[in-house]
Amino acid sequence: MAFVFPGQGSQYVGMGGDVAMSVDVARSAWDDAANARFDGSTVGDVVFPVPVFSDDERAAQTKRLTATEWAQASIGVASLALLRVLRSLGVKAQDVGGHSFGEVTALCAAGVIDEASFVAVARRRGELMRDASATPGAMTAVGRPIDEVRAALAEFGDSVVVANHNHPKQVVLSGATEAIERVEALLSTKGMAAKRLPVSTAFHSALVAPSGAKFGDFLAGVPFGAPGAVVWSNAEAAPYPTDAAGMRERLAGQIARPVRFVEQVEAMWARGARTFIEVGPGAVLTDLVDRILGSRPHVSVPLDRKGKHGVTSLQEALGRLAVAGVPMNLAALWADYAPTPAPKKKPAMTLSLNGSNYGKPYPPKGGAAALPKPNPPRVKEVVEVVKEVVKEVVVVREVPSAAPSAAAPVAAAPAASAGENLAWVQAYQESQRQTSEAHAAYLKTMADSHESFLRTVETSFSGLSSMLTGQPMSIGQPMSIGQLPAAAAPVAYVAPAAPAPVYVAPVAAPAPAPVVVAAPAPAPVAAPAVVVAPVVKAAPAVDLQALMLTIVAEKTGYPSEMLAFTMELEADLASTPSSGSRSSRRCGSAPRGCPR
Repeated sequence: MAFVFPGQGSQYVGMGGDVAMSVDVARSAWDDAANARFDGSTVGDVVFPVPVFSDDERAAQTKRLTATEWAQASIGVASLALLRVLRSLGVKAQDVGGHSFGEVTALCAAGVIDEASFVAVARRRGELMRDASATPGAMTAVGRPIDEVRAALAEFGDSVVVANHNHPKQVVLSGATEAIERVEALLSTKGMAAKRLPVSTAFHSALVAPSGAKFGDFLAGVPFGAPGAVVWSNAEAAPYPTDAAGMRERLAGQIARPVRFVEQVEAMWARGARTFIEVGPGAVLTDLVDRILGSRPHVSVPLDRKGKHGVTSLQEALGRLAVAGVPMNLAALWADYAPTPAPKKKPAMTLSLNGSNYGKPYPPKGGAAALPKPNPPRVKEVVEVVKEVVKEVVVVREVPSAAPSAAAPVAAAPAASAGENLAWVQAYQESQRQTSEAHAAYLKTMADSHESFLRTVETSFSGLSSMLTGQPMSIGQPMSIGQLPAAAAPVAYVAPAAPAPVYVAPVAAPAPAPVVVAAPAPAPVAAPAVVVAPVVKAAPAVDLQALMLTIVAEKTGYPSEMLAFTMELEADLASTPSSGSRSSRRCGSAPRGCPR
């Protein structure tokens, strides 16, 4: 198994963010890289900038990430994050390699450069290549086999060199700008198309050799350890030396030397590598490996695909590796998740027994067939229609009035109409009767109240008169208000019988004579009724003392012979045990027994 790490050109804004938000070990790589700040910013600030909403702002963010000093360090951290995911799953490689800058990441993956120094090494390499851009240079890609391209370059000598041999039919040339322009013109005459690359100088050529020397000086202060896997060199298409000095020299010289990626992949395959995992952003190297190895047995899997969700790309890659037989501890992907709670056991069903269901098993012994049908058949109901014949009875009441003038005969209403109105007439009659009774009761109550008031006034005047004259008070017959006549019993209204229809033959009416209509005489106005006060008859003489003794005897139970006007009401009348004090209280109602 071999890990291959991408180089500059694979970067894009937001790379690795999806996986970092889902897998803690991937996020830890970005957190560690945040400890290093360059020009006041971290790698994460450049890869994950603040959201913007215009194309110009997005282009500015992409341009900043494309700058060599930021691109190489950003690609390195994104690759390191995915590498930590593979390590957590127990996936290990025997061979590691890269494309251009990816070779630095391969040394870190093999343990030669520790992760604490890796970001600083990547940043310094990018800065030196940025400074090399001051030297004019250019690069162009040719889609032809390398042998044909080299034959065409024979006349240019060392001014134009093969910088990258990416796959069997793609070669990248590097050199001075004028030399590259002449090569493109020459290749055009030979039918070979060339495409200029948007780079600032001629990388992987002698023009950037000074940057390689400075990079070697920087690497002298970086500790190098023993490789834990075979590290492949782009320039030699062979494994790195194992000593620290040799590895520093090989890495520093790689900036100015060509990338022989085709030969490197073939050498790795020849050594036994059959599974190539691209660890980093994008899937550029996966496509190159497939083109290089062609139909030879191999599996190339990218862990990330630009334009696709990072977690989806990672899971698809792990699925392909599992199918290829790569052992993995997939449980590590869920290590940071809370354990799944055990499913709650459902309680056994309980059924309450009561009088409605005890001894009534369900379903019944006969099964579903013994149950009543849910929808019983409809039964047509025969409704007997009874027609009620109502006879109409006409009651004629005499009303004193002037003789009415002759009127045209009105056709008698049909019996059915009179029958319908009979119930309404009876209801109205009953309502009027109840109203009359209620009003009569009200008038009687008012009359009783007035009568009591008149008696009180009469008694008061008599008492005052006796006090003034010294004569005993004489109580005459009290004033009385005539009783209201009792309401007559209501007479039930009987509808008249409907007369039988009589057919009268039509007779031609004679021509009417002219009629002179006289002005109607004014109706006589009745004089207002004069209310005559009832004549009160003189009441017969009454023996008041005898009446009082009789009433007290009735109320107290004492014989009238034992009573005398000199007796005390509370003392003498209450002395008899048989009567008790209740007798004296009964005397309080004696005036009520007096005749009016």
